[in-house]
Parts: sequence; structure tokens; C-alpha cells
Amino acid sequence: MKLTIEKLSFGPAAIAHDESGRVIFVDGAVPDDTVEAEIYKEEKRCAFASVKEILEKGPHHVSAPCPLVDICGGCPWGNVVHEMQLQTKEQNVKDALIKNAHLDPAVVDELVAPITASKDPWGYRNKIELTFNRGAKKLQLGMHTLPPQNFVEVPQCPLLPKPYQDLPHKIRGALAYALGAEERPFHRIGIRASARTNNVEISLWGPPSPLNRNRVAQTLADATSATSIVRCLTKGTDKKRLVSKLEVLAGKGFWEEAFGPYRMRFSAPSFAQANTEGAEKLIQTLTHTLAGAPSSEEVPPNGTAFDLYAGAGTFSFPLAATFEEVEAVESSSYAVRDLRRNTKINGVENVFITGGDATKEFPDLAAPDCILVDPPRSGLTQNLIEKISDSGASTFTYISCNPQTLARDMARLAEINAYRPTSVHPFEMFAQTYHAETIAFFSRNS
Repeated sequence: MKLTIEKLSFGPAAIAHDESGRVIFVDGAVPDDTVEAEIYKEEKRCAFASVKEILEKGPHHVSAPCPLVDICGGCPWGNVVHEMQLQTKEQNVKDALIKNAHLDPAVVDELVAPITASKDPWGYRNKIELTFNRGAKKLQLGMHTLPPQNFVEVPQCPLLPKPYQDLPHKIRGALAYALGAEERPFHRIGIRASARTNNVEISLWGPPSPLNRNRVAQTLADATSATSIVRCLTKGTDKKRLVSKLEVLAGKGFWEEAFGPYRMRFSAPSFAQANTEGAEKLIQTLTHTLAGAPSSEEVPPNGTAFDLYAGAGTFSFPLAATFEEVEAVESSSYAVRDLRRNTKINGVENVFITGGDATKEFPDLAAPDCILVDPPRSGLTQNLIEKISDSGASTFTYISCNPQTLARDMARLAEINAYRPTSVHPFEMFAQTYHAETIAFFSRNS
């Protein structure tokens, strides 16, 4: 069918309507384009389609530096002019607060600050993941695609820093040589690359299986000059990413990145912000807001903060510069080890670390000055929201990678009536996608 694309959605698809008025979600489409689309899935009230041909490009359509942008799931907005991406993400955050947090639109306009953009909308990612084409006769590495396809081979990725954009091609060639054309002992391949530290780590993820470790490690090292090559042995389903053992095949056994004044080390299973510069901008907003001072002023550390879902310390250390004591809680054993190691590397002595679930290991201290959470996309549990509300903390800060669950949790907080939102700041951490990072600040009701 012939469609005129109307707007972007909260997702990889754009929105159009057919002649009957039914909503059509069109993957990889750009607003104001006229396209020939083919439906691949129908539901009662809507349908899902892919672009077969662009009949007429609109003013918001730009050429991306990647020829796979129309089908690869890594950058579904890659053909959309950057300014429209920013406007849509900011509006998506506002819409989530209106719909899921039940806030008045006028209040939302006051709360939400203008979105902070990436300095460079390409070449900003320090991490990507590749998967295998299991059905191919020869070894192919690539990414999941927009429906209805399943896989596309990716020889280069312009989301990585420029010196490392051809790593997918080098890794595919090295593995094809080291493993043989039909061998697939891994589920996926992780690449972490830093333009600041020149550290490159290749992580091989999959269940235990026979492997010529020396041959694989040597071939990958020769092809990529990686500073670390590791194998993450998984258990259970690949989706859960449960790691039973981490094997160092070559190099350091960790990846190193510089976040502001801090030098951070991450093991392969540990979470790290994928946009280093974007994380620094978020940290700047965090520290200046909590300190209650302009960026030109320095405030001596004072009080106590809880850092829940602390990871390897990306936000623990800025908190440690703002507060006298930071209680950090993290459930991943690998991230806990990284956090302990990073405190020593950076000489941070006022971060106290507890391993375990944030709800079960909620710090047993009365009335902290600040609680910060950085949960997964699923957000907070009701139990943890109640603990935070009962804590007596004067301020609460919520870092979110999903505005929908952030807004849901804001509504839960409002029901308890312990905190009120004071400001919400969206960040463009993932240019060329619909994702937005958000930091929300709350003050305690009297």
C-alpha cells in the first residue's frame, strides 16, 4: 500500500494511517516520506509494515553513513534528521509522564528540561554486540534486523569510534579462520572499544563447549590488536545472560575507560554506560543538582548517599565527591569486584560496598541525605519504592533508560506521597534510536 509517514513513535517504527484510518507502524520509515509498504503482521486495531520502496523523500530524510540503516536494528532512526530525533525523544518523555505518571501537561512542561544532545550522533558507542547467522553455511556475524527479516551481516559499524568501526569484519575473518566455516560455539560476540584509553575487549559469549582457546585467542589478537579477549561461559537461556565462569584468553581480562577524572575497569559481564561522553554530561547534571550549586562553585562533601544498582561505580564516585559517605549496593558479583577494584584505582575511600539485591540489602541507616537508583529497563519493584519512601531521605534521584517505567514508578511514588518531582532531564545517550536516558530529581514532602 502507498502511505505517507506522519511521525516517529516510541519504538523503531514510524506511524502512518491507511485509507480506513487504521494505524500502521512502519519500520525504518521517516516522517513526511511517501512509501510503498508491505504489511507483515496484522492485529485488530493496527498493522505492522516494512518499506518496500521510497516513492518520495520528505524534508526530514537524510543519508546515513551506514548502508544497512533501513534494515539493521542497531540504528532504526539513522535516516531521520538529528533535530527531529531530539524533539521526538523529548516529547516521548513528556508523553510518558502525562500518560503513565498522570501529570498535568502544564506541570510536565515545567518539569522537563530541554534534552541534552550527543556531541556526535555517530561514532559515540563504546560497545556493540554481534550475533551469528545460524542458518548460513559459512560463518556470518551481524545484528538482528527490523522485522520481518532476522539477520543482516555487518562488516562495519559507524556507531563505534572511527578507529574501530571495521572491527566486526576483522573479528568475522579471524573466527572463520580459527573455528572453521560451520562452527558456531558462541551465542554472540561483544565488542568494547575506547577512543580515550585505546582499550579494546572482545568477549565471546556461549555455553561450555570444546574450544581451541590458544588458536582463537591468537588469531583474534593478531587481527584486532585487542587489549583483552575473554570467554563468558553462560548457563540457562542466552536472554538471561547468566555467567557461570569468565575465562581470560588473552590480554588484561578487563576493559578500561575514562569517565571524567576517574579511570574505570569493567569485566565483560559488568554494565557500563555505552555513551561515555553522554554519561559525563549526565554526571555533571547529577552532581551540580545535588550540590545545589552552579558548575563554577565547589561544595565540600556532606551527608550520606545510597547508590542502588551501583554497577562498577560510574555514579558512586561522583556521589563520593559530593557526600561524606556512599553506601553502594550491587547484585552482580562481577560488578561488585569491579567496584572494589575501581575504588582502589581511583583512591576513593568513602564508598562502602554491599553485594546483593537492592531491596533485600537496602542499607540499614536512618534518613540518608540522598538515594540514587539506576535500575534496569523494568524499573523498580513496589517493595523497593516503599523502602525508599520510608527511608526518610531528603532527596531521591532516579536514572532511567526507559521513560515508560520511570513514569509508572513516579505514579507509585505519588500514591505514597513521600516525594514530589522537582525536575526531569532527558539525555540523548543513544542517537539514531528511539531510546532516551532520563534523570529525575525528587524532594521529600514535609
